[in-house]
Amino acid sequence: MFNKILSKGLDKVGTAKVVDIFKEAYDYIIVGAGAAGNVLASRLTEDETSSVLLLESGGGDDDAATPNSATDLEIDFDHAFRTVPQERACRSMVDRRLNYPRGRGLGGAGSINYLSYTRGNRYDFDEWADLGCDGWSYRDLLPYMIKSEANANEDYVKSGYHGKSGPMKVMDLAMTPLVETFLEAGRELGYSVLDVNGRDQLGFCNGQGYISQKMRWSTEHGYLRPAMERPNLDVATESNVRRVITKDQRAAGVEVMKKGHLYQVKANKEVILSAGAIESPRILLLSGIGPRDHLEKLHIPVVSNIPVGSNFQDHPMCVLEYLLKNSPTAKTDAVSSSQKNQQYLSYSKGYLGSPVAQGALAFVRTCYAPSDRQYPDILWQLGNSLVGGIFKRTWNMKNEVWDSLYKHEGGNQSGLYIATLLLHPKSTGTIRLKSSNPDDEPLIDPKFLEKSDDAQVLVEGLKMQLQLHNTEVFQSIGAELSPRGLPGKQRESLYSSDYLEQLVRHQTLTGHHASCTCKMGALSDPSSVVDPNLKVIGVEGLRVVDASVMPKIPSSNTSAPTIMIAEKASDLIRGINSVSDIKLPDEVLKNEERRQKRSTL
Repeated sequence: MFNKILSKGLDKVGTAKVVDIFKEAYDYIIVGAGAAGNVLASRLTEDETSSVLLLESGGGDDDAATPNSATDLEIDFDHAFRTVPQERACRSMVDRRLNYPRGRGLGGAGSINYLSYTRGNRYDFDEWADLGCDGWSYRDLLPYMIKSEANANEDYVKSGYHGKSGPMKVMDLAMTPLVETFLEAGRELGYSVLDVNGRDQLGFCNGQGYISQKMRWSTEHGYLRPAMERPNLDVATESNVRRVITKDQRAAGVEVMKKGHLYQVKANKEVILSAGAIESPRILLLSGIGPRDHLEKLHIPVVSNIPVGSNFQDHPMCVLEYLLKNSPTAKTDAVSSSQKNQQYLSYSKGYLGSPVAQGALAFVRTCYAPSDRQYPDILWQLGNSLVGGIFKRTWNMKNEVWDSLYKHEGGNQSGLYIATLLLHPKSTGTIRLKSSNPDDEPLIDPKFLEKSDDAQVLVEGLKMQLQLHNTEVFQSIGAELSPRGLPGKQRESLYSSDYLEQLVRHQTLTGHHASCTCKMGALSDPSSVVDPNLKVIGVEGLRVVDASVMPKIPSSNTSAPTIMIAEKASDLIRGINSVSDIKLPDEVLKNEERRQKRSTL
């Protein structure tokens, strides 16, 4: 009920037109109303001659409207997946399986995520281009990032790296005393405080988020709702796509289960999968598009033998807590108090008015970062309280481990946590089918920390983070590393290199950035699933447009890059260039000239 009240403030954005009856055929069928699908639905229906059906497995438009509702409110916008047991990680989780939230409903993960607006590093996208993704360098993609955003920070817009009139509203997160402390600690350690989505990324920043008028702003609000009044767009919720129908190596339509009835809907031009890095490969596999050996074991006829579901990447994460004596952070009991609901409803203030991860962040390089590409390999994200009970149900952690790590005496402590994310893991996992039954959940295996280098870099990121504790500004607020540790560990052994390696293998968490399972690449690359036009190899009239097409995971959250991918894909599908008039900073053009010269050597 609380969420429904909050969502009403956004209803003026557009009229929700949701259909229960499908037409026989549409020009384009888009599967998934998340970050990418909503962009596509909006852009493709700008052409009044094209008919579009947008299919979503989740429900309607009462999303988790408050910025901090990602972990705290009981919502029905999560697939509630769980990984398979991890061999070298997640040792403190029940059965060594990690809960793996994925958004469902209009807005997708944008309805439950942490809102952080980070785009990635220019070296990320230049590497995509160097790997055979022609047309996907930073110079090619920055215009689509600019096109998509309406940034409220005027100084950022003046820099030439940001837009001010796009559909996605972006604003600075609150500059609280805790954020100021974090940024000052960065300065003490020699880092710059900067716009991490601008010219440079290495350093500390008070983050930005997809928020408007203190409310969550997903692609449902920015793209879909304004388009829903168009007569050439139909949107269907609670519609589970079971497979892509193929005929003579061409996508002819989709098979959809809705309210207990099975439908077949034809696509005159294309089927576009935008269901995310878990669901898009699952649908392809159920359709006979994937590794031959896997499909034949499940008695699924093979349509195209390509490596769907391989190359799975995410950002593994580990969390450290700090107790504070002199800081106005949220206390443990405050983050679960019923009073916060009324405080937010009445004043748009309080704990619910900002993300759990308060927004301040830092991108840093360890001694293991590659010298040829100057992107960060570690991200720190500041949390505005101790971990408390808000994450307990989301991690699947054993009770005895949770109590040992996070159950503070008295239950009313001031503190903060800092999450350390590994940005460029070498370990890659898989998405596979449990059976040929579309109702069975997929087998999600991120293979966290399977490569020993990943644990080594993550531990180094934690050791570097500990330097914050020794800064004058952290000492001024009475910051102390939590004295609590894994069960059976003596206090004097905490935070040693050996202990930190045990911690990352026990408390291995997901950064919620599933990606790369339908890898984009050159046709000559045997690891490619889609070509640089995002067309599925071996099947005509079928594309994938979401985070799964990323060849390598970027140095950022995946929401903004996914929106960018969908903006570019819309132009590819329509055969237009909608960003030709966007002027880029001279430095971006010069860097692209240097990249092209290197690639020809």
